[in-house]
Amino acid sequence: MEIAAIETLLDVSNSQDLTFENIIIEMSGGTAIAVRDASNINFQNVIVQLTGSDGIVYSNVWNSTLSKITVRDVGGRAVWLAGGDRISLIASGLVLEDSLLRDFSQINRTFAPAIQVDGVAIVIRRNVVFNGPQFAVMYSGNDHLFEENIFA
Repeated sequence: MEIAAIETLLDVSNSQDLTFENIIIEMSGGTAIAVRDASNINFQNVIVQLTGSDGIVYSNVWNSTLSKITVRDVGGRAVWLAGGDRISLIASGLVLEDSLLRDFSQINRTFAPAIQVDGVAIVIRRNVVFNGPQFAVMYSGNDHLFEENIFA
C-alpha cells in the first residue's frame, strides 16, 4: 500500500525564469504542482500522476509554457492556467502544448475539467484529452486560442 503524505509536491511562488525537464512527479495528497505570482516558469517532458486533487495549477502566472506534459490519474483538474489582466486585456503569455491529459476528475467528478483556463490570451494547442467524467475544457476570459486539440 502506498499513501500520499505530502499535500503539494512542488510549490513555486514569487519566482521567475525556472525550467523543469524530464521528471516524474507523483503521489500527492492534493495538487501536485502549484505555481503562483510568477513568470517564465516552464515544464517540458514532465509526467504528473496519482494526485488527490489537481495536477498542475498556475495562478497569476505570466509568459510560461507547459510542453509535452502527461497528466494522468488525478483527483481533480489536470491543468488549470490563470494569467493575464482582464481589465486592460494584457496577454498572459501562457501556453499548454503537445500534451496528454487523461484519467482526470477521478475524485472530484464534476467541474474539474482536464483544462481550465482563466484570464487573457492563453494558448491551448495540439493536446490530446480523454477519459474524464464530465467535460474536457472550461474557460473564462478573453482572446484565448484553442487549436489542433483532440478531445475524445
